[in-house]
Amino acid sequence: MWAGNTIASMGIHTKKSPIWLPVTLGFSLLLLTACGETRIEAGDNSRDGITISATGEAEAVPDMMRANFSVTGSAKTSEEALKIANVGADAVRKVLKDAKIPEKDYSTPGLYVNPEYNYTQNGQELIGYRATQAFEVVFRDLEKAGSLIDEIVANGDNAVSVNGTSLEVSDTGKAAESARKDAVAKAQAKAESYADLFGVEIGELRYVQETSAPIGPAFDGRVAMADKESGTAIDPGVTKIRVSIEASWSIED
Repeated sequence: MWAGNTIASMGIHTKKSPIWLPVTLGFSLLLLTACGETRIEAGDNSRDGITISATGEAEAVPDMMRANFSVTGSAKTSEEALKIANVGADAVRKVLKDAKIPEKDYSTPGLYVNPEYNYTQNGQELIGYRATQAFEVVFRDLEKAGSLIDEIVANGDNAVSVNGTSLEVSDTGKAAESARKDAVAKAQAKAESYADLFGVEIGELRYVQETSAPIGPAFDGRVAMADKESGTAIDPGVTKIRVSIEASWSIED
């Protein structure tokens, strides 16, 4: 997740005396992944006016999980190591197929076979080979995700590792729209506040720019690996969707 500083700048032009007053506001923001860039321009694009940065946010509950697994096999030869890893990988696939997980929701992004050495003062000694097959799985039903993770690990016969999980929102559209409205309201209020402080009137909206970055939304959730009796618990928590904009208004004479 990326956080940065934003700047709000303000220029004032009156009939009596043109002046430029820089105003800097430092505050942290997070950017929304799902939003593209939007720009609306109108009128003069000079520095005379009020330019504001604002960030709106809305909450959404994650409804899917992305999990990464690896299946490992070790043996004296690379062929035997790969066979062992393949058996474990087939066990993972069986669990997924039995649970009717669509094939489009899982993939094997990596397959590795590497030699293993024992390092001594006299040099290195080849002791065998390790084969690893990686899986990425999307669970679209969080109520079943925990039990499926347990089943994958159990069927892997100690050859399966869970390398990480992430909770996601499948459709951020509604939350993004709410965050966008919040950002616009904050920008408008901030612009009016500056205009009031400097004793001027806000004119026409000159441009609006929505900024975005390829990062995922922040979430407050967890995956708890429990014992065999209670099973793995999935707590989705809440995801905060954020939209950041920059807007500029002219100042009326």
